[in-house]
Amino acid sequence: MKRLPIVAVFGCLVAALLNTDTGAGRPLGWNVSGRDDFARALTPLAPLLDRIGGSATSDDLSFDTDVAAFVVAGVPTLNLAVVDDQYDSVVHHKPADTLDKVDVHDLTAGAAMLAVTAYALADAAEPAVPRLSAPQREQLLKRASALEYVRSSSMKDLLQ
Repeated sequence: MKRLPIVAVFGCLVAALLNTDTGAGRPLGWNVSGRDDFARALTPLAPLLDRIGGSATSDDLSFDTDVAAFVVAGVPTLNLAVVDDQYDSVVHHKPADTLDKVDVHDLTAGAAMLAVTAYALADAAEPAVPRLSAPQREQLLKRASALEYVRSSSMKDLLQ
């Protein structure tokens, strides 16, 4: 039997992916992975998220290992945007990646952003935004210069 990626098996149950593997820096808001409709859907949360410190949205498409399969499958994807302060270049997946680098206030604010957003999305009567159709996913991936990579990878089946 052919094994399908977990997104293909359970994707219909996933309203959105909220990724926080961007460091424990001060939260700025959410990156909506190229989805302007998702940025608009988060607008009602802005007053709550602003009180935590991060109501901004950006629409850059992150296509890293944490989110790529979800993006290809059309699942709405959020990445927590934080003040980086050399997280990727100095700390992330390096010997310096230790708890003493974590600011408790920033980590708590990030956890609160995740909780508020996840609760709002889960409690909504309707999904905040739909999953993208195959043509819409291809257009998004083309805009991110990732379509040819996906077509030549094991993720190609998620495009259907």
